[in-house]
Amino acid sequence: MMLRSTLLVLACATATAVADGKREDRIVDDALARVRDHLANQDLTAARALLLDTYAKHPRPDLLFALGQVELNLGNYAEAIDYYERFLATNPSSEQAALAQQAIGAARGLADQPAPASSPPTATTPPPPRLVRDWDGLTTALVVIGGTAALAGGGVAGYGYHLGRDRSGTLSDYDARLDRSRTLQRAGVAISAGGALVIGAALVRWGVRRVEVAPVGGPEVVGLALGHRW
Repeated sequence: MMLRSTLLVLACATATAVADGKREDRIVDDALARVRDHLANQDLTAARALLLDTYAKHPRPDLLFALGQVELNLGNYAEAIDYYERFLATNPSSEQAALAQQAIGAARGLADQPAPASSPPTATTPPPPRLVRDWDGLTTALVVIGGTAALAGGGVAGYGYHLGRDRSGTLSDYDARLDRSRTLQRAGVAISAGGALVIGAALVRWGVRRVEVAPVGGPEVVGLALGHRW
């Protein structure tokens, strides 16, 4: 089969590389860089072979998505759909799942089309990227931490309040309890306020952070690029 002339753009937003640079992630990222070189040279067969070899040794979910893209551009629509469905089975983020579903729809649509007549390739302009909000794991963690702190602060303040209402014992005992009650209430309010600030920071981060969703390619080639933008 002749290679399609449109370049498939791959981006690795689903990569799980961490700051200390794990060896496995470096190997996979290097392989994906070589895959992009193959795609730039329109060598989809070599790109598929490299992805299959890399996935056999390092089964990262983003490699399944990349394999689906390559199979789609090779015209192997059933294989492409299988890879996208296996990618969805890894429970990706909502945005990445939406892209996989979009790619599955594109593969099914292309599979149902009649074989095109021979004609000179026409240049097409891909639509501009689209930025959407993305609620990620860090945002969730900040909300959980902030909510826990707010609840804990409320509990401390409530305990201090009830402690101040205890009038048993001597006057000196009551005065000591009252001082402790005021201290606990102030501490509880401070802890709750800190938790509210953390939740506020998480919401601001969610409101500012955007995930770039960029469909790439012409009517006969579908590529999807994922990336993060602030």
